[in-house]
Parts: sequence; C-alpha cells; structure tokens
Amino acid sequence: MCVELSEEEIGEPILRDVLTRADVAGGTALLALIDQLLACEVALWIFAYTIVDIYRPDPIANSLLDALKLHRPDPVLTREQRADLHRMCRDIVAWDVPTLFRNSIDRIGYTLHSDPTNLCAVLNELEEFQARAEDGLHPIAVFVEYLAADQPPESAERLRAWLREFIGERTRHVNALRSIRDDATVPVVPGPWHCLVYLDPVGMDASSCYVWIQVQEGSHPVEPLRSPDDVPCTEAEIRTRIGDALNSPELGGIDPADVRVEFFLPAGLVNLPIDRWQVGAAGVPLGLQYQVVVRSVTRLQLFRSAHAYLRGNWSRTATTRFSVPPLPAGTGFPATTGATCWLSEQAADQDRNRMFVMLTPPAGPVCVLLTEAPTDDHCEALKLTLAAGIPVLLWSRHPQAMLISGISGLLAGPPPPWLRDLPSILLQVRIAAAARGAGDRDLANNVTLVYDDADRMPDVEYIF
Repeated sequence: MCVELSEEEIGEPILRDVLTRADVAGGTALLALIDQLLACEVALWIFAYTIVDIYRPDPIANSLLDALKLHRPDPVLTREQRADLHRMCRDIVAWDVPTLFRNSIDRIGYTLHSDPTNLCAVLNELEEFQARAEDGLHPIAVFVEYLAADQPPESAERLRAWLREFIGERTRHVNALRSIRDDATVPVVPGPWHCLVYLDPVGMDASSCYVWIQVQEGSHPVEPLRSPDDVPCTEAEIRTRIGDALNSPELGGIDPADVRVEFFLPAGLVNLPIDRWQVGAAGVPLGLQYQVVVRSVTRLQLFRSAHAYLRGNWSRTATTRFSVPPLPAGTGFPATTGATCWLSEQAADQDRNRMFVMLTPPAGPVCVLLTEAPTDDHCEALKLTLAAGIPVLLWSRHPQAMLISGISGLLAGPPPPWLRDLPSILLQVRIAAAARGAGDRDLANNVTLVYDDADRMPDVEYIF
C-alpha cells in the first residue's frame, strides 16, 4: 500500500525490473525495494512521508523520517509544490523534452534517463540536481520556464505563477529568470532528422503501392514532403519519389548520414531490401547514404494493445547495449530473458503462449534476433514479437547469409553498441561492406532492422 500511494504521488513507478508488489509484501525483496528507492531521491522521501502519514503517531515511523533527514538533504520541492506542479504538467504536451532537459541543467553530456512522455518523471529526475553554477537557478525553475514558453497563454501563466512562488524574491534569481524569458527562444540543439516513407500495397508485394512521404526534425510535428498518391506506384516510381524527397529543400544542407529513413511497412512487405534500393541521380543504394530502418504498420494498426509494452521496452533501449546471446539447444527459443534473445519460427508456432510470456516480463527482452526471415506464410515469430512490444528486431533476408553465424562479428563490438545507436552503426557496417567489395550474399547487405521508436508513434487514424 505504501508503495502504491508513493507511486501515485510522484507520478511514476518505483518498482522496476522483476520486482513486484507481491515480493515486497512478502518481505522477500525488501532490500531490492530499498535499492530502488535510493535510486530516486524523490521516491525515497515520499515513501518515508507516506509511512509517517499512515502509521503516525508510531515512533518507529517518525524515527525513519528523522534518520532520513539526518543523512539526506531536504528535497528541492515541498510536497505541496511538487503536487501542484505535477498536477499542471500531467495535462501538458511538450515538444522535444530531452532538449529542454539538457538546456535546463549545467552538467555537460548528461542525457535524460526518464520517460520523456512522463513530465512528472522528468521533474523527479531534475530534483536530483544542484542549482546551476552560472545563475544560481535550480534546473527545475529553468525547465518550467522553458515549458511555459511553449504553452498556450493560460497554461503558461499557471506555470509562471508557480515559478514565482518557487524562486521567491531574490534579485539574482529573478533577473536570471527574466533573462531567460526575454530571450524568447529556448536554446535548441538540432534534433535528428527523419524521413518517413509509408507504403500501402495494392496486392501482396511492392510492385504496386500508394506512397506517402513526410519529414520530421527531432520530436517536432511531421511535415508532408509528398501527400498520399491517388494512384499506386511501381517500385521504380517509389524509388524516384524517395529520391526527390531526400533531395528536397527541407533536407538541404543536412548530412545524409544524420537522416534516418523510416519505412512504415505492413507485415507482408517487411522483407523488402529497402536499404539496397538505388535512389537519386547517382543511383547509390539508400543504405550507403542514410540510416535505413523498418517500422511496423501492422503493430500500429492491428496490435494497438501492445503499445503499452512497446513504450515500456523502448525506454530501456537507451541504457541497454546490444549483445548476442548463445543459441539454446533444440527449439527452446528464447532460452533466457536477457535484453537480447533469439526466437525461431518453430518455437513461436508450436509454443506460442510460453514464448509470449517469456517476451513480456518487465525485465524481458527489448531486442529479438529472428533465426529466419519472415514470409507471408511463415511469420509467427514476427507477429509474436510485434504483439509483445519488442522495439528492436533483426534478421537476415538471405538464407545463405545466416544471422546466427555472422551477427556477432557484424554488430557486437567491442565495445558493444547501445541499442539506440544501431541505425547509425548499421550504416557504417554497410559502408564498410561496400568498401571491401562485399557481394549480394554478404550478411551486411541483407540485414533488416525493425526499429520502432515509441517516442514518435504516428496516429494510426492518419495512416492512409
């Protein structure tokens, strides 16, 4: 009960990974609970306050809070300040929260660890920091000001009223905040660029598809580069349209290696060799110029209940390195519940329920390696991973370029890459393969990467 009430107050889970409330209630995971409370200062204080609220005037509960006050500095916000701010932020939509976070702190190189879609969790993380050396403002004050600058007048005024009470009357802080406000613009770190290509097949292959192309910088709203075609296009026409889009003024001056081309494909098209498609006047394959990934339209449209799994798994990809687990004996895929696992078509088909349960625990896999390429009549493993919310999938499209025998040498390091870096790493792998004259059967030229960014989920109502 104390955990549940504390989670409700701070606006994010305290229990993570495989730790459950049943474990805590049974006393078998009390030390693990303490470790997770220590990892979040706000959670630790609120948990202590909650115990006192429930068990007051019990002397043991009060002694717990006294011990915490003796060994830990007081929280930045009072419970009332935090509750008021969280209440306002629960209904706010903010663009590019990671950039706002980076510009609010003065620790160079530190990146946001919290879920950027949960502003309460972001604010909790900001409470961990000290005041900024340059102006004495706490990062929470700077973040709230940046947040207010991006909101409609009514929401902005509520945030700034809270801010006035928080910073008080100290001249240095008031002047520093006024300077940020007068600047009128939030310092913007250029976000990664994405070219979104939607293909809607008329039949079961790419020989005739409707095409829709958009561009997006970071987490900003998408902009159409090409509206959906009224008539279907051939593959050659699709490649021409993609080349025209990538050569558009919107992407002018952007290094192609910094552009991620995301193909939104239904399950029947995920095996297309899109990274090998030649586009533009020079006829150079996409995969030698751009980061090329597949995103699943099937998951967006048919497995919408899996989006909660996907969001939880995606948040873990920022702190997870790619690894290649050993192959289990027989057909018992996946053998472990590490961050990466193998999955065979046979296991997915014959033992679907057990495989699904093994793919969906809180600390389960976030990257799955398929032992075979999915086809129209051979795609149970693909459907299972989509339904389980696995954000990163890899397989080889060519039966003679087996992922099992070559993926370790291709992507596993040293040092092992972060999962979030796989699109750019794979671009470099393809460039290196071209430099050594690798043939069509080389694994580097046959790897498909499904990379579903849960921070950027398009509205399924607007997909064709």
